[in-house]
Amino acid sequence: MMTVGTSRLWAMGVVLLAQLLLSPVASAKDDFLPPERAYRYTTRVEGDRVIVAWNIEPGNYLYKKKMGVVSAASAAQVREPLWPKGEDHTDEYFGTQEIYRGKVEVPVPFTIVGARPEKLALELRLQGCADAGLCY
Repeated sequence: MMTVGTSRLWAMGVVLLAQLLLSPVASAKDDFLPPERAYRYTTRVEGDRVIVAWNIEPGNYLYKKKMGVVSAASAAQVREPLWPKGEDHTDEYFGTQEIYRGKVEVPVPFTIVGARPEKLALELRLQGCADAGLCY
């Protein structure tokens, strides 16, 4: 038979055990970079091309097949990006894929219908993962 004091100690022990078991998971989750830091990028215009330069943090990568550049303006037509050669990577979900690590520059040809705007709104599409197992 448990007394009030014994049941309180038992409950505190269960809570402490749960905290110990869950703390490595919470700690590992906190070690992952947010996507805006893991996959930073800059853009610049060179003639009729926008160059998108990604700086992919160590321990992270982007899937080439999951990347894209789309114009948000109807007057700007984006053509197929000139993807550089990546590296082969095999994972359990997508099999062997071409990925990018480190720094990668992607020229994106475009045409403008009418007057050339000062700014060109683009949507960057991507999917990447951390080597430690989190995918964005």
